[in-house]
Amino acid sequence: WFSNTELPEIRTLLLDLKKIDTNSPKSTISSTYRMGELIFIRANRFFEEPIIQFTKNMTDSQISQMEEHFGELRRKREEEREEESRDFKQRLLENYESGFKRVGIGLNQEQLSLIDLKLNEYIEVRDEWSNLQEDWINQFINLVRQNKQDDYESKLSNYLRSIQDLGGPEFRKKVDRNERL
Repeated sequence: WFSNTELPEIRTLLLDLKKIDTNSPKSTISSTYRMGELIFIRANRFFEEPIIQFTKNMTDSQISQMEEHFGELRRKREEEREEESRDFKQRLLENYESGFKRVGIGLNQEQLSLIDLKLNEYIEVRDEWSNLQEDWINQFINLVRQNKQDDYESKLSNYLRSIQDLGGPEFRKKVDRNERL
């Protein structure tokens, strides 16, 4: 499914980015971002039913193993963050540059300077996002522990869709502002 329906769309988006008008890139970037979000939502919905069916049959032991795995992933991510010597803004700039390189777009010094300038307005939400993810995963695991209840499928379906709306109004404002940069 993904290869046949979504990858061609992703390819088209990347080709559009390669042909971007550097004098007025904002509309192309905004459109590409919105299309990327729609692909993300469709992919999540595609995997929703298999996740529900798979987790319905998980044993307590398997759920505990899943919980341990998520905990280990979080610990590794936190260790990597602590060991990171570059500041967050520098890493973001490097991520932008390498992301554009991956799709065949080399940024010139003026473009890098513009991104760097915009990143000065960036509000770091990494810690908040990490905490929200941890809470979401913990609630997910607790919900999976209820996999024998009659209303499990609808509860899990609703919960899986809730990941797109993590955080309260203040957090969402920060994220939206960062996305507009």
